[in-house]
Amino acid sequence: MDRRTYLGALGGASVFGAGSGVGSANATWWFSGPTVETESGTVEGYEDDGIEVFEGIPYAHQPVGERRFRPPETPAPSWDGTRDATEFGPRAPQPLLLTTLIDSVGEFVGEEDGCLNLNVWAPEDAEPGDKPVMYWIHGGGYNFGSNRFPGGALAEAGDVVVVAVNYRLNALGFFAHPEISAENPSTPTNFGYLDIRAGLEWVQRNVEGFGGDPDNVTIFGESAGGHAVLTLLTDPEAEGLFHRAISQSGPINEPLYSLSELETRGTEAAAELDCGDDTLACLRDTDPETLAEAYGVAGAIASGATSGQTPPVEQPALIIGVDGEVVRDHPATSIENGEFHDVPVLLGGNAEEYQFFLEFTDDTVPESEAAYRDRLQRIYGDFGDRLVDAYPVSDYDSIEAAYIDVNTDDFFLCSDVAVTDAITSQGGTAYRYVFDDTPTIPVTLLSEDPGAYHTAELSYVFGATVTQQKLPTGINGPGDWELRDRMQGYWSNFAATGDPNGGSLPEWPAANQNQRRVRLQEESVTVETGTGDGCPVFRDVYDRLRSIDR
Repeated sequence: MDRRTYLGALGGASVFGAGSGVGSANATWWFSGPTVETESGTVEGYEDDGIEVFEGIPYAHQPVGERRFRPPETPAPSWDGTRDATEFGPRAPQPLLLTTLIDSVGEFVGEEDGCLNLNVWAPEDAEPGDKPVMYWIHGGGYNFGSNRFPGGALAEAGDVVVVAVNYRLNALGFFAHPEISAENPSTPTNFGYLDIRAGLEWVQRNVEGFGGDPDNVTIFGESAGGHAVLTLLTDPEAEGLFHRAISQSGPINEPLYSLSELETRGTEAAAELDCGDDTLACLRDTDPETLAEAYGVAGAIASGATSGQTPPVEQPALIIGVDGEVVRDHPATSIENGEFHDVPVLLGGNAEEYQFFLEFTDDTVPESEAAYRDRLQRIYGDFGDRLVDAYPVSDYDSIEAAYIDVNTDDFFLCSDVAVTDAITSQGGTAYRYVFDDTPTIPVTLLSEDPGAYHTAELSYVFGATVTQQKLPTGINGPGDWELRDRMQGYWSNFAATGDPNGGSLPEWPAANQNQRRVRLQEESVTVETGTGDGCPVFRDVYDRLRSIDR
């Protein structure tokens, strides 16, 4: 059926109660919105400045009861009548943490029942199968976050269909236990990652009705979402589900837990919960907050575990693990070994990523040059002196600036260099960037001049103005708007053709063995080459970490 079919007032009123939909302030009472037939039933969205918006569409059975700790069961159950898709669906249960920047809510938020949903933003003039598709994977360390992003501005500016997915997080998404492994040997953990892949499969089966081309899908994500993008790049089961990949600040070279480590952690959690003999039933009955507290929240984002406050660099920063089945090997190792899909890749990070983590973890800046040297030696062991030489305090305005640079390169920028080298040396195509600007309205809890902190680019990619409250930052003014237009142009050009160049945009050359990249700033786009002195050291660090028998 024509996806732009509008129902009459009586017809619209009669179906709002059908299925599991509810009324919405987004839809005018005398007219219903655009409708699309999906594999599970008809959804009705709303129109917003030339963009048709559909929110909270279920893409799988909800992961409750016996479905907890199992792969997503698809497709979603069918419904009768027309389902209201004019309000965001539930987000996955999660600790508050950075959610405080977006919502004023309690310490643990979200709902397990209903969390496997996605949103679609489509240009109203799109014919079935007409537009490139951009599939967004949110960040948050696989511990928190949601698909509540303002996708309409990108859909309009780029003439693309934007899809944003919710997936299971923290313990609900990445729990492991020997009894789970025995029950499902082929999917022992990483259920949240499987949700992301299931959402991509939904796109293949359904996006044509929204005007999207299933043969032209770009996956893009930030932070853990960027990590998921590069993990999908190495996943044999994701073959054919996407055709280009954009990783924004994806820490792909960080060490990952092994399945045995995660199973040990799950066993300890079950003991803490006094689960007794019927362990799986107990774990499936435990409320999400209690389960997450028992399992623990992994990562530098949540606890500073990889920061300067604790010595072992080997501590993984993400809760996802290498289980040998779903995530078969460390994704960076797979890329180095040529085990990745041959699709164009665009990747990069922000110039002062680690400023964000200084504000939101227990990490602190060393108080003196001697303390700076001691910190790097304590974190990096025999690599510490080499890093002190590569990042001498004398080259910076402050110890803080040097410390931010070291950690930014470690987690993000030098990781991008390693991935780019691996891809281009094997004949692949990659485009690399560093974002170097601060939104006019930065994250309110950051320092007065935070620079290009982690997440700063999101407002430009999504075009979030100061009046759009779905992101914790905003852009405002001619300089911000010009950079927004360039970035949305680059991202959507890449989604359409695999090349960010086009129109009047400044040239962005592909990466090569000289490590070409572009620096994206408000006033200019500059082509740079080289990697600095630190990245060769971090290449050795990454190799050492992945050689550890976990």
